[in-house]
Amino acid sequence: AANGFITEIPAEAGDEVAVGTLLLHLDEPAFDANLRVLQSKVDELSIKLQENMADPVLAAVARIELEDAETALASALEKAALRDIVATMDGRFEPARPVGTLIGRFAKEGEILGYVLPGRAQTIRAVVNQWDIDLVREHLQSVELLLPGNVWTSYASAVVREVPAGAFTLPSEALGITAGGSTPTDPRDQKGTSALARVFQFELSAPPESVSEGFGGKVLVKFHHAPEPIASIVWRRARQLG
Repeated sequence: AANGFITEIPAEAGDEVAVGTLLLHLDEPAFDANLRVLQSKVDELSIKLQENMADPVLAAVARIELEDAETALASALEKAALRDIVATMDGRFEPARPVGTLIGRFAKEGEILGYVLPGRAQTIRAVVNQWDIDLVREHLQSVELLLPGNVWTSYASAVVREVPAGAFTLPSEALGITAGGSTPTDPRDQKGTSALARVFQFELSAPPESVSEGFGGKVLVKFHHAPEPIASIVWRRARQLG
């Protein structure tokens, strides 16, 4: 965006917007005055060129002057267009600060005035380690979601899809232990997505009321299994150690 005073914010905080939707408009009186001067100069030089067409030398000089003036005007108009700040993607508009504090404020070029965030995630990605995958595949009864900021409220979910093969790469660094997840990762991996053991990825349904943060948020997932005989538990844990 260009420099200017914020005079309009057509979009409300939380509005769903589409590509091209006007979010904010900026005005700059000094810039507008300069724009009028540039336009007058182009008009003046256009007349001068017409008046000197009979003289090749004077016409050539006038043509060069006119081209320079038109270039300056085009550059200014291009910059003026940046004062209409529009959405470049579909999503949810969130201003960088309360709308009431933005109106009338002078914004500098490059300053962050707001965001267009992706819409609510339709699925949640979870990973299960190779030792517990049989429990999830064969004994799963239900799936429960807990939000980190409100662990007292749970939401029902369900497995939508399982990625067929296991892998050593996490779908997000948020699942790794270095980013607060539960999966141990290779400390040599700067991205934090290389698991030390094979993991299996699941996509879970995201109830509309459960996740409003959009993509990238973190959710606690609980897989509830059918009761298992103690002997089966001991045998499975022994296999893990072996």
